Amino acid sequence: IASLEHESHTLKSSAGTFGAVKLQTVAKQVEMACKQGDLKEAVALAQTMEPIFAETRAAYQDYLESDG
Repeated sequence: IASLEHESHTLKSSAGTFGAVKLQTVAKQVEMACKQGDLKEAVALAQTMEPIFAETRAAYQDYLESDG
């Protein structure tokens, strides 16, 4: 649970830096669930991040290809 908490904290910060609000929000929720010791909730939330990450990555790729 400590590893998931650390990784979600790092992702939360990175997502915030790049303005990826949805990803930042879910990462924060995962981090908080870990802090509360709720591994089941943390894992469930973490599993929702994959499509959000894919959406975020696609948006940045489109932005870069449009010469930003």
